[in-house]
Order: sequence, then structure tokens, then C-alpha cells
Amino acid sequence: MKKRYIKYASLFSVVFLLISCSTAQVEVDPFETSRTYMSDYDTQWKKMVRFFSTNTISIGTLEKESGIITVNSLNLNPQTIGEYCLYTVPFLQTLSGGSVTGSATLVEDDEFVTANVNFSMNVTFSSCNMYGQCFYTTQSCVSNGSLERSLLDALN
Repeated sequence: MKKRYIKYASLFSVVFLLISCSTAQVEVDPFETSRTYMSDYDTQWKKMVRFFSTNTISIGTLEKESGIITVNSLNLNPQTIGEYCLYTVPFLQTLSGGSVTGSATLVEDDEFVTANVNFSMNVTFSSCNMYGQCFYTTQSCVSNGSLERSLLDALN
């Protein structure tokens, strides 16, 4: 009887631990999504376009007149999306990729240019069974601010 109790208590502890870890909320410190530069518009525009073209973020729309660049990067590799957002891997699944959508804008005001960034991100997880069938789930993830910070720093 005592062995059975220890066995069930151990099993309950493991299940409780797995459930509590998989449902933990991810928190991130606030980060800036806007910054003002003492520079001309054309210089800042070139820097912003260069940032997207040299990183793994695909440009969707490029409108210099309105100062907007939209991004629609749907097939990011696991390493890249792992650098940009916080997530918890579900039990028995692996991170298989992700996506970033949103926009970056430039607004000119006299001698200053203000950049604003607004991105949302998703992560995709996969699990495969012993027959080679894979199943995918996608969920939103919380930005850790590294993409936003990298873009704003590139405009310095």
C-alpha cells in the first residue's frame, strides 16, 4: 500500500510540475517603440530600408512618401524568432519557426525625424508521431524588445 501511495504521489508531482511550467506567464520589461533623431528624413529612410534588407525580415510595403514600411515575414527560422520573442514550448513539442508582422514609420518634424515600430509575432511548434506525421500549432508570443531595439539603434 505504501509503495502504491509513493508511486501515485510521485506521478502527481511530475504532472503538476509539467502543467505549472507550461502555463507560466511570460513577462517582459517595457521597451521603447519610438525614438526621435536629429537627422534628415532621407538619411533615416535609407537606414531603415537597409536594416530590413540586411536582416531576415521581409518587407511587405515600402512607401517613402508616407514613411511606412510594413513587414510580413512569415517563415522565420527557429533561431531568429527565438531571438525576438518570449515563449514557452508546449510539452512534447519543438519550436519550428515563426513570423513577424507589423510596421515601422518615419515622421519628419522640422530638423527631427521620429521612428515608430509596431510588430506582432507568432511562434510555431511541431510534434511528430512515430509514423512520421507532424502536427503544427501556432500561438502569439510576447516581444522581448530586441527587434524593436535593433531597428531603433540602427537609425542612430
